[in-house]
This record gives sequence, structure tokens and C-alpha cells, in this order.
Amino acid sequence: AHSRSNGNSTLVLEGSSLVIALFLPVIGKFRVSHPGVRVQYEIQTCRTIDLEKLERGQTHVAALIGDKPNYPNFIERNVFNFRIGLYASESYVRVHGIPRSMDDFSKHWFVLHRDPKKLAPFAQWRDENIPPERRSIESMDFACILEHVVSGLGITFLPQHEAIRRGMVEVVAPREEWNQKCWLVTHRDARQSVNIAQFVKTVKQHSSSADG
Repeated sequence: AHSRSNGNSTLVLEGSSLVIALFLPVIGKFRVSHPGVRVQYEIQTCRTIDLEKLERGQTHVAALIGDKPNYPNFIERNVFNFRIGLYASESYVRVHGIPRSMDDFSKHWFVLHRDPKKLAPFAQWRDENIPPERRSIESMDFACILEHVVSGLGITFLPQHEAIRRGMVEVVAPREEWNQKCWLVTHRDARQSVNIAQFVKTVKQHSSSADG
């Protein structure tokens, strides 16, 4: 199911919209060196990946955020580390200002990821400090959350790299206990594919330079 070809073909990458910003330069570099390979990005909206698609070769590479997965017959590599903080858009700050203390949180609006299982590393802090009545919008879709925050509708948890890229204002600085890891997952048989092997190599080179 995992083709060896490095000619005209498609490489299917599965991941959340959260990691798109990190993978854009990787995809750009890969396309330059492999112009005959079309990259197809499949958006996932949860913290799981479709292992059956990876096993059948319908998905070639998956990016998963959270704790290290442990899947039989799959290879997991830590390729990116996210520093998470609380951020707001400049338009929100112009209207509402910035919380100066934890008590001020009751005067602000928040746009949050819906996390019923409380898997996010900042879940406990969020539940202890952000009143439910100030959570104006909740969604499991990161792209939806980001659009609302960019539009000035509230404060949210964001990876620092994404906040900087978007020109966001820092509300609460990243905390070590909020950090999250991004894992690249491939099937063991995928090592036979030139395209997949080269893409993984490109990701590892980019992540090494980014960490440095």
C-alpha cells in the first residue's frame, strides 16, 4: 500500500489546523525538491488519527499533538514543541484592554477549545481561572477559534509561534506546564516509500533548525 515511486504522485498528510503554520515551510521545501509530488493536507478536528488509513496507505504521514502515542507497527517522532500562552488580537485589546490580574478575568471574554475530556495541559488552570459565563465561544475546530480571536471576539490559548505570526498581544506568557508536543506518525512499512522517507527527513531538518 506504500508506493516506492518518487515520480508524479500524491503525499497525503493528516493533521489539525493547529499545525498547518508549522508545516507550511516544510511543504514548501519538499515541493521544491520534489516538484512531481502533490501534497494533500487532510484536516483532523480531534486529538486522534485514523490508524486504518495509515495502515492501508490512504494517509502517508500524520501529525498528532499531545502525549507520545504508542501504536504497534507505527513509528512516532517528536518533531515540534509548542509553547502555549494566552493571547488576544489588537482589536480586542483596543476595546477591552488586557487583564491586569486574575480578578480581571471576570471582565473579559474568552474563545476556547472545547475539551470535554480535559486533555489539554492547561485544562486545570483554565477551569480554575476562567469563569464559565465568560466563555463566549467554544469549538473543537482550531481554525474556527482562531478566526474568532483574530476578529477581536475574545482571548484564547495559542502556540507562541502562531500568536507572533498573527501579531497577537500576549495576555499570559507561556508556561512550561502548558507546553505541548507534536508527533509525526508513519507506518513502519512507509520506510519503503521514497516520498514519505524524504518528507520525514525534510520535517526533521526543519524542526532541528527551528529548535536551534
